[in-house]
Amino acid sequence: MKTLKKRITVGDYSFEIGTNRDIAVKAMEEYPDFAVYVFSQQGAEVSFEDALKNKQLSKYLDILKQEKDIILYAFPLMYEEANGKKLDFKKEFYAFLEDNNAMDVFVSKVFEFLMLGFTQKENKPKVKLELK
Repeated sequence: MKTLKKRITVGDYSFEIGTNRDIAVKAMEEYPDFAVYVFSQQGAEVSFEDALKNKQLSKYLDILKQEKDIILYAFPLMYEEANGKKLDFKKEFYAFLEDNNAMDVFVSKVFEFLMLGFTQKENKPKVKLELK
């Protein structure tokens, strides 16, 4: 099974994480309500606007809170996949993220990468993109 790897850098922390289909499936199976809701509507991600229009905003927000739980569950698996050893600084790293208001961004970025495990490839742009 192909594993995609990326280097993640957060402050003084820098290491590899990996994703593949097995890790992505384990994470979704651990939180089935989240998976069903996100992958509903023929595989399209449910948007904030759709939830609001369908008067399901409260349910949408409650389920989206699970995204953090999914990443906290999957992140050690992703670390071990890329590094060949268990994550031994998990509590310290999570505290660092919280103390520096970086947890939400971390969760968002790592979740996006985790989902690439389903496709087994990265969607690379065909043109150069720069932010200056």
